[in-house]
Amino acid sequence: MADMKMVGMKMGVVQTALICSMLTLALTACKLHKIKAPMHGVSEQALPQDTVSGIDTPARPDDTDFSDVLQDYKDLNDRVIRLQAPLRLANAKLCPKTERDPGFIVHSLDDYPPHIRMMAQEFLGLPETGVFIRNVRRGSPAHAAQIQEGDQIIAINNKGIENRTAQDRFYKALARNAFNGGQTRIRLQSAQGQTYDTKLRAQTACNIPVSVVFSENMNGHTDGTGVFITSSLMKTVGDDVNLSLVLAHEMAHVIADHIQRVPSAELELEADRMALVLMQNAGLNIDRAIEFWRDASHPHDNLQNTANTHPSILARYENFREEQKRILHQLANGQDLSFR
Repeated sequence: MADMKMVGMKMGVVQTALICSMLTLALTACKLHKIKAPMHGVSEQALPQDTVSGIDTPARPDDTDFSDVLQDYKDLNDRVIRLQAPLRLANAKLCPKTERDPGFIVHSLDDYPPHIRMMAQEFLGLPETGVFIRNVRRGSPAHAAQIQEGDQIIAINNKGIENRTAQDRFYKALARNAFNGGQTRIRLQSAQGQTYDTKLRAQTACNIPVSVVFSENMNGHTDGTGVFITSSLMKTVGDDVNLSLVLAHEMAHVIADHIQRVPSAELELEADRMALVLMQNAGLNIDRAIEFWRDASHPHDNLQNTANTHPSILARYENFREEQKRILHQLANGQDLSFR
């Protein structure tokens, strides 16, 4: 295998290896390779007419730097985390599992498999020891506390954080403080070496993680616990509301535990109805989402109109409109939104 440490490595004969390694780097828990459950896919999701040119996205130029690919992948993850946040936060009461979300994601060198730790050090700037902020979600408690990407967590409630064991203790402390309605005290060190103290109160959110899968296939699916969106789908769906509908649909599959049932058109329709409830609770414009879906290009329309596992495009649109009427009726009567 080629030397993965080389800065500015070019995409070419090692493109597949680079993409696989880059994908592993981008995931916090590095568990994608452990997925064993069958996927509940919705590869026929609607796509905007003005951005669809085919099923696959154009290949990258041969002289693309790996660091550019990594940055591109990070941007996609930042977007999907930002869009899923309102859905996770506003629907915590409807989710079977919740978590305490401080608004940031952390990582350490131990998170990455040994064979790519050199890459993590080179491209992500991770030292051999320590727990560092990988992502800060805009509008979150961490963002309000002015925590920055790349900052190192030194201590949590005056207890040192130096390795994976301490990192697990950190999340337990966040959960405990959140249950008690209290704030968590955090000491951090900036990338410039300045130490500072801050406090934050973690938010309760659905425990349904989302990840971007680097693929040329336009697809969204779930393994029953998390949501996976391909990079091609994200780049093709430029409208945030429409992408939120895709995310909400996959979250609905998780909430309803559809992975345990035989795929069918009815399960897809149920996920569509649930998705509108999740979006409405999150303050998103469901009418716009439905109209966008109706007017979009459907590259897999033959599959949707003939497959037993997925409803037709017309059936899905009528299902959306019928559920929208039910939602508006509940809101008009002052009722809390619930699933049908």
